[in-house]
Amino acid sequence: MLARLREFRNHGRLTLGIGAGGGEREITCNFAGLGGRLTRLDAVDIVTKEYGLGGKAVVPMGLKSQVGRTAITGTFYVYGDEAAAKRHVRPSVFKRIDKDRKARAEKEAAEKERSGEGAGGDGGSSQDGGS
Repeated sequence: MLARLREFRNHGRLTLGIGAGGGEREITCNFAGLGGRLTRLDAVDIVTKEYGLGGKAVVPMGLKSQVGRTAITGTFYVYGDEAAAKRHVRPSVFKRIDKDRKARAEKEAAEKERSGEGAGGDGGSSQDGGS
């Protein structure tokens, strides 16, 4: 049930198969060349931006690496809103997503803190040299 095939320039070939059922869509994507570098949240961001799913809830159901290749196959469910997604998808999936979001937020905060310390350290040394 291949609905369309697009060339996704930054991430190789992205194959989209859409199946309809009960207000949801299932999207299956092949991400070429991203083995070992693609996270669930990054994959959701790519799918959301590529197919204009901004107001929808995109739930990553699984990312599978292909043996001997750098391709990843991802399966995503798309719902109209997050409440509908929570009614249909296991709660453990949302716990995993929340865990990933917290880890991403902590990583970004740590990077911001490191960049702030680097700028502050340089500024302090130039002030000491000027005194």
